[in-house]
Amino acid sequence: MTNVHLFLPVPPLFSAEPQDQYTSPGSSVIFSCQADGAPTPLISWYKDGQPVVPSGRLTISVGGISLGIQHVKGSDEGEYTCRSQNAAGYADASATLYVRDKVAPVIRNEPRDVAVVSGEEVVIMPCGAEGRPKPAIIWRKDGHTMDLDGKYRVDAEGSLYVYNVTSYDTGMYECSAENHVGYASARARLTVQDEPQPHIGDEFFQESFNEAHEQIDRAVNDTISQLFLRDRGSSPNPHELLRIFRFPSGEGREIARAAEKIEQTLKIVMRHIESGMIFNLTDYNYHDLLSPEKLVLLTNLSGCLSHRRNVHCDDMCFHNKYRSIDGTCNNLRNPLWGASLTGFRRLLSPIYENGFNTPVGWSKTKRYHGFFKPSARLISSRIMSTEEISPDHHCSHMLMQWGQFLDHDIDHALPSISSESFLDGVSCQRSCDYASPCFPIEIPPDDPRIRHHRCMEFTRSSGICGSGMTSVFFNTVLPREQINQLTSFIDASQVYGSSLLELRLLRNLTHNNGDLRHGILMSTGKPLMPFSDGAPVDCRRDLSESSIDCFLAGDIRANEQAR
Repeated sequence: MTNVHLFLPVPPLFSAEPQDQYTSPGSSVIFSCQADGAPTPLISWYKDGQPVVPSGRLTISVGGISLGIQHVKGSDEGEYTCRSQNAAGYADASATLYVRDKVAPVIRNEPRDVAVVSGEEVVIMPCGAEGRPKPAIIWRKDGHTMDLDGKYRVDAEGSLYVYNVTSYDTGMYECSAENHVGYASARARLTVQDEPQPHIGDEFFQESFNEAHEQIDRAVNDTISQLFLRDRGSSPNPHELLRIFRFPSGEGREIARAAEKIEQTLKIVMRHIESGMIFNLTDYNYHDLLSPEKLVLLTNLSGCLSHRRNVHCDDMCFHNKYRSIDGTCNNLRNPLWGASLTGFRRLLSPIYENGFNTPVGWSKTKRYHGFFKPSARLISSRIMSTEEISPDHHCSHMLMQWGQFLDHDIDHALPSISSESFLDGVSCQRSCDYASPCFPIEIPPDDPRIRHHRCMEFTRSSGICGSGMTSVFFNTVLPREQINQLTSFIDASQVYGSSLLELRLLRNLTHNNGDLRHGILMSTGKPLMPFSDGAPVDCRRDLSESSIDCFLAGDIRANEQAR
């Protein structure tokens, strides 16, 4: 028998790239670069597009992984490119060298967040900065300049030493470097944890989880029954129709269900504890309620951990040529960035009433700057409205249509998985109480249009595991984040879909040409989109009106947008 070894060439992929550097005349710098691939790539260097030739001042190490420049001159300033090349291709990584007589500080060794147990002998918060003139290092704790005494010491490089650590040392530490040219700073949090304390909620854990499990499943099943298993002899109203074809898919529903089970369990545990006390738990941390072992058990029982995807991007033959349908591995260093069914990433920090998961206005007795928050309906009817409609001489309605089409490519927040309260099963249409996921909008007494209702139905979007109350297993409190059902890339996912299931539904599988399905041909010879045939949902308003189903596309909202 003959053994055959198949060799597949792999193009270069950088494991270390050169970084921008600031330096002054007469000093020395080193650029470093490393890459992997098959066969082993060769590394060469370029300055401003021209090959670097080693000389007395310029040295390139064996293998090319580093480029050194001695006795730097002003003429050395420019862009330096590391090129890694093999038979499968090449890749470039560039960095800029800035040569200045005076250089603003640059922090090269930044402090990192650290958590220790009270009583630790010493904690080191690293910090090191470069600049010309040499910058002075100053440390601040929670915004206040630190007094360097026997408890705190800064070494010659600028790192801070904290001795005999206690809970008092918890805080945000900032290392700042300053000279007369400029200023730079970096921050990190030191968390000092006390010795384990008794957890008063452990005895209620199993009972609370069982109750939460029943509540969530009942609410979700009731909602599905109301939306999809109803007597279709009666026509759904427009509001119900919108809910039907926006209702989360099975995979998204399970992710949200797991997060809700954790939140409800913690609320029920807190309710049990408060019922036996004369005070409330407003200032309690959820780590005070349940022991770490119970928190881990909770995340396992709820299914929250099972929905945290581990992505493997080792099929480089595929990922170097194609984007994945669900967005995973499009960024090889951060494989889940932009993937479908992941949490949104924020440009600004969220604002929650309790700091991490309840919306502003959730507590009807809370004042802001001495006033209660007004109803969103009052704001929209009094401030965000006008009696005059003026034409736009620059933009047509197509601007809005194209903007909506683009938006339907990059985001679609997962709606609530239930249309009734998790706590008591009351429909969000029939109650004006704030009970998750119900967050009704109050109607002002003198509303210009709505006369006979105190509130209008509104439900919160689903949260993702690992945020809000479900962030307890991260050993910190992370703000509640909503789930994006789509890929965040501009990749026409509203056409092709954001999951393998949608991909299979949209493809013409009668042959291997890779074409999309299409619907009936119009008189123009161009086809309509395919009809959904009840998959994934039947969103027709009235079967007696028409037997034609909704359109099927990569995003269900294709049925609410003009084409």
